[in-house]
Amino acid sequence: MHPNIEELAKETMALDIEDRALLAGKLLLSLDEPTPSEVERLWLDEAERRLESYRAGRVQGIPADEVFREAARYYESEAAGVGLSFIAALHKAVDEIVEFPLATQVLRAGIRKKVLRHFSYNLFYGIETDCIVIVAVAHQRKRPNYWRTRLKIRSSDLAK
Repeated sequence: MHPNIEELAKETMALDIEDRALLAGKLLLSLDEPTPSEVERLWLDEAERRLESYRAGRVQGIPADEVFREAARYYESEAAGVGLSFIAALHKAVDEIVEFPLATQVLRAGIRKKVLRHFSYNLFYGIETDCIVIVAVAHQRKRPNYWRTRLKIRSSDLAK
């Protein structure tokens, strides 16, 4: 136990009940937040599954610009001009991947990661014989399942 825990607990108990309740809520929420290394591992697991599904023909990709526009709309709603900066950063990262696809380390099963400059996103991608497949535009602090609904499942796979 950290030596200041007792002191911190004593100070906390001196707070009024509303402030203690607010602090307790924040502490409880923090227990559910994954660590950065856990988020990275979860994204790698998901990226690996996504690339394998793409390679097996179980899912089809969607145009990167469609995903980029959605993210840009969010940033633009937060602050004017940020959405355009996000799009520019994405395009720069994609251009770098296309020009130097082997420049990033293979993390697992053909999955590579390109860190997006100035934004809390990573691009996870795989290199195919005829194209580069970006399997995720992944927020560095969000768990991966928030984007699962974006996958387009082939109708022939629904019958299985």
